[in-house]
Amino acid sequence: MITNRWAGITALIAFVALSAILACRESGPKVTVGLPKQNSHFARGDTIHFVADLNSDVDPGVVPLREWRWISDIDGDLGRYPRVDIPNLSVGEHLITVSIHHKLGLSRGRVTVFVDSTATAR
Repeated sequence: MITNRWAGITALIAFVALSAILACRESGPKVTVGLPKQNSHFARGDTIHFVADLNSDVDPGVVPLREWRWISDIDGDLGRYPRVDIPNLSVGEHLITVSIHHKLGLSRGRVTVFVDSTATAR
């Protein structure tokens, strides 16, 4: 009988711990890509300004600039820092991911941009 009681208490503790972890993930630091706007179009050779913020109700600690990373699914690594200016993205549809390592883990944001071979309306 004591074994069953301890098993129940252990299961309850595990459930509470898992719930706390999931709640932290849902309310943890979130990345917002401010620029460019989702599905923006640019002409080949345009300099594209990428800007992101890390927002949280939970303190992520001091985030060194080197912990920011921007990646294009076509062109690869674009740079570090909360803001990067890229003058030479390849023509095509780019899924851009910004990721930030902080004391609570890893947060990511994404934006899709299009680089057209000719000038287009923005």
